[in-house]
Amino acid sequence: QGPLEGAVIEFSQASGIHAPWDVTDESGRFGVDIVARPDPYVLHVIPDDPAVPFLSGSALVDGSSVTLDIDLGSGSALYGRIFEDEDNLTFARGREVYAMDSHGVRGPSTTTDSNGWYELRVGAGGIYRAVVVGDGASAPDVLTPWFEVGEASVAAHLTIPVVDPVVVQGLVLDDAGDPIDDARVTFTAISIDGFDNEAFSVQHVVEDETDRDGQYVVLLPPGLYDLQITPDDASLDVGEQRTGVALDAVQFNTDGTGPEIRLRALQ
Repeated sequence: QGPLEGAVIEFSQASGIHAPWDVTDESGRFGVDIVARPDPYVLHVIPDDPAVPFLSGSALVDGSSVTLDIDLGSGSALYGRIFEDEDNLTFARGREVYAMDSHGVRGPSTTTDSNGWYELRVGAGGIYRAVVVGDGASAPDVLTPWFEVGEASVAAHLTIPVVDPVVVQGLVLDDAGDPIDDARVTFTAISIDGFDNEAFSVQHVVEDETDRDGQYVVLLPPGLYDLQITPDDASLDVGEQRTGVALDAVQFNTDGTGPEIRLRALQ
């Protein structure tokens, strides 16, 4: 344990308004002029040394001079900041983020703070990625690249586009044109408009079941999808549409309307 030199000490209000920041000197000291307030400030310690973990916490400033002794904790972290615009001015607040290891196992989770920061303490010796959970059916999960987290913490910052979803609706009919109810309609994203970025990948699966009229309705961000139909009636064969395209590999761009899907009864 000793003084931490060269670390950025950042204060901000819970509303996201920034206060001044400073960099620690060789004695680990910093000083900022901020206004005393009854509610805590959000505090971030961003070390210059990558072997020192990132810290996010709170600090109560209720007097003219305050001394903070900061415990940096233990273990390495996957951490970063998430923005929602290309200019990195809008913070993604309150977004669920979790760590995933190279075997696809879900690890620690957290929620971004008012300034878009997250921290996932994963320990040393592993390959991880951060997964930002999408906002329901209208937005996909966003995945960072894989990072090897050793003794040093790793920063993974993201800028996530905000897209307007569209309503996609259609019918599932048998070969005679009669509606098929209780058929599961599954859309799996291949690519999503605006998310073509090497800095991250997306995963998005949305399902609906047809009603008594054979209709399905889903809310999707525009993009390219695989479409799969699973009828509740095992006597129905999901083979081909009348166009001859295999239903388990239909690819199309959502444009506000969905395909009319016809199933044929097994002989």
